[in-house]
Amino acid sequence: MKKRLNIIIFLVIFIFCSFYVLSANDTRPGYDQHLAYEWLIDELEEDNWNTNIRTLSWAVLALKNGGYDYGDAIDKLLELESGNNWNSNIYDSALATLALDKAGKDVEEEIEWLLNQQQIVNSGGKWLIQFNPTGSGASTCILTYDNEEFSFSVNQTDIIPLDDCNLIDGAWVDFEVCIKNGGTGLYESFNVECLSGFSSSVLFKTGEEYYIIDESNPLEIENGLFPGECYVSQYAAWALDEMGNRSYVIPYLKRNCNEGTTDNSFLYLLTSENRYFDNLESSQSSEGSWGPGDVYQTAIALVSLKRGSYSSGAVSSATDWLEWKQDRNTGSWEESIERTALTLYALTKGNYIAPSTGFCGNDIVEIGEDCENNTDCSFGEECQLCECVAVNYTCTINDPGANCDINNPCSSDQICNPSSCVCEYTSSDECVYDNDCSYGYICQNGQCTYESDDSECIYDGDCGDGEECLAGTCIEKEKSSWIIWLIVILVIILGLIGGWFAYKKFFKGKGGVKPGNKPSGFNPFKTPKYAKATQKVPFSGSSKPIRTNRADKKTESELDAALKKARRIISK
Repeated sequence: MKKRLNIIIFLVIFIFCSFYVLSANDTRPGYDQHLAYEWLIDELEEDNWNTNIRTLSWAVLALKNGGYDYGDAIDKLLELESGNNWNSNIYDSALATLALDKAGKDVEEEIEWLLNQQQIVNSGGKWLIQFNPTGSGASTCILTYDNEEFSFSVNQTDIIPLDDCNLIDGAWVDFEVCIKNGGTGLYESFNVECLSGFSSSVLFKTGEEYYIIDESNPLEIENGLFPGECYVSQYAAWALDEMGNRSYVIPYLKRNCNEGTTDNSFLYLLTSENRYFDNLESSQSSEGSWGPGDVYQTAIALVSLKRGSYSSGAVSSATDWLEWKQDRNTGSWEESIERTALTLYALTKGNYIAPSTGFCGNDIVEIGEDCENNTDCSFGEECQLCECVAVNYTCTINDPGANCDINNPCSSDQICNPSSCVCEYTSSDECVYDNDCSYGYICQNGQCTYESDDSECIYDGDCGDGEECLAGTCIEKEKSSWIIWLIVILVIILGLIGGWFAYKKFFKGKGGVKPGNKPSGFNPFKTPKYAKATQKVPFSGSSKPIRTNRADKKTESELDAALKKARRIISK
């Protein structure tokens, strides 16, 4: 028993040491954004950018965020467009329109086409008007719709219509019965004024559930959807919102598309309501993903969470998980062009403030803003309070670093930057500013060059085979990893040998054949399967007596004695 215990302990230690050595050899590199973009571009170029609309659209959004050339993708999108949409597909058209808009293209007709695809919801619910007491006592509330006034006497939750109107449960005004006198349209707006002590809101009732839709004044009813599954309305509404246009589908999404990760992601993107943020945060796995382990859902959730005006541990956890999930050999995510583009877009998207907040100075050019810094403006302008304002030349040629002013123009292929009074190449060149170049490069004379003349490299790809880039210098990669693998192999071999000897000594021997015992099934008289060997011996003319074994003689004598004894017994 003690020997068996020692063997078990030995095997446990051996397995533990093997895993330890293997884990010590885990030299997996970190997240490589440059490699991801290289893979994405190579895959798209390999097929001449012939892929589906949504993949091209995500590629444009990702490449733009990363500062890479996306002209070929734009050309392909425009080539595939039919009229002002893409195959009359709302989902594809929404993403493609957003991609073109972010690339600076005129998409007014495409946006108009998208807006016209909305349909009126006919879900069987009821639009209700509620009067909310803010104090004690009674009041009179007047509702104005389509230049017609409707009066109500309200006392706490009791409503007495001063006109002929049926109420719902005596507490809510049915908009379609009392006000509209017909079906609710795609969009409705009306004003409510109470003399004192009351506010108003719009509710939607479906079954036994009530949804608060609007509490502002004027009150609005949004009663639209984009035909198809939830994702059609979600993507179309998000794309329109990103482009500064309004859809009327949010109430529909709140009622019908509010369960999963993707649903909550789009609801937070479209409403910025904290409850959807909380839903996402609470459903995130401990490793940082959603699904869990789903790259697509995690990327969409990250895009949504980054819209918030405050940082969150959910954002950093999702970012870390997506970076960890990158394929270190290819740079992709699951070797999917679409998922790689979407993930890169999510990872490179900056924190975004909802347009309604109008926050200036967060380094994000939002709707209603021209700029965040001077580089967002044209030459001859500078950024003042997020607006591009024309400026005059205020510097002189004697200023440090200046080489141009209003009296000393630049050459025909350059332009004088009024912010620095330095001649710079125009946007037709490779670069104008440093941020036009990739990470690690700066703009010099219209060309992206290494940040330091002393640097040999920025990425490992800048070096030769067997070399890596370290601190701007190509050095030979460490070759100690083969030694570790050799140790691992030797440990495994020694462990197998030790295990075999242990098995032979402590396990197999206990069940083997003991001395003096015949094994089960042993038959000493069994005839061999091999043919008997014969030998021709030449006759010598004489023969020698055959020697008999002493044991055989003893056996014969005992047999004779037994036979004699038997005869005596029979004769009696």
